[in-house]
Amino acid sequence: MTPQSPSPAGMGVVLGYATAASMVLMIFVQLGLFAVLLAPVMCVLHWVTARGHDSVNVNASHHRFLARTWLYAIIAQLAVLTALGFAFAEVWNLGAIIIDAVAAAQPGEEAAMAFDSLAAYLDYTAGRPLFMLVAAFLVHGVATTVIGAWLSVRLVRRWLRWSDRRPA
Repeated sequence: MTPQSPSPAGMGVVLGYATAASMVLMIFVQLGLFAVLLAPVMCVLHWVTARGHDSVNVNASHHRFLARTWLYAIIAQLAVLTALGFAFAEVWNLGAIIIDAVAAAQPGEEAAMAFDSLAAYLDYTAGRPLFMLVAAFLVHGVATTVIGAWLSVRLVRRWLRWSDRRPA
């Protein structure tokens, strides 16, 4: 083993940073849901690995840092996905209105009745459901970009500390 290669115990930290980098990539390409599903497993894995080591252990400090990073990513992504969920719940009402209009229409007039009911609802609500959906997608795009950038900076800074074998 050369002085530059990590110890076997340090390979877990290297793999942790590589996995965290893949999480950031998933967030940047709008696959944050997969990051949310993967994050709890990685968070627990890093906490268990760091457990039992003192606070000055370099490997343990980086494992604790990675566990916190996964936890923050879960919280941020769930907040963004919740905003999308509220918008989809509002749009769900549009689907219910269309289905009710089609069910109440005379045979052969289903499409006209659905369009009339939808137009009346959107006129009554001033297009709020569609505005909410567009705004939620805009907020989702901006928020995931900010989350990805924040995680990138956070991980690169700590990766550089790891490369110098300093605690996180």
